[in-house]
Amino acid sequence: NFDLIIKLHPGDKMAKIHRQMALSIARKFRVKINIEKEQYLKSLLQKCYVFITFASTTGLEAMILEKPVIVIWDNGKSKLASYVINGPAIIAKNEYDIEIELRKLLSNESYYRKIIKYNRMFLDEHYMFDGKSGFRISDYIKSINKHVLMA
Repeated sequence: NFDLIIKLHPGDKMAKIHRQMALSIARKFRVKINIEKEQYLKSLLQKCYVFITFASTTGLEAMILEKPVIVIWDNGKSKLASYVINGPAIIAKNEYDIEIELRKLLSNESYYRKIIKYNRMFLDEHYMFDGKSGFRISDYIKSINKHVLMA
């Protein structure tokens, strides 16, 4: 048993369509829907069991918090993030795909754990959480400045 919590992106130009999709999914799963406006994304991510997005960088944040991510593919209208193209995000092309994947994630614990494992593997391979990102950024800026000064 779960609730469907929706937090629309502030710049969402298709908010009406996305609300309708969420309402349809809520009816199919017979769950309560809550359109959240006030709560911070981080607290919602910490509470959620599965995260659904439109290829936003918030999907990466959800992966860091060990949440499976379903990305609704918009037929190439927006650029797909690396965690979608090369990573463990589950791609849903339509409402039916979302329903199928949600059912699998909610009813199959081993499938859920497998997705979380792939999240960790992807993050370990592509992102460094070693506390040294500031040094890497500083070195990168210095290397750019050297090229700019030399040109």
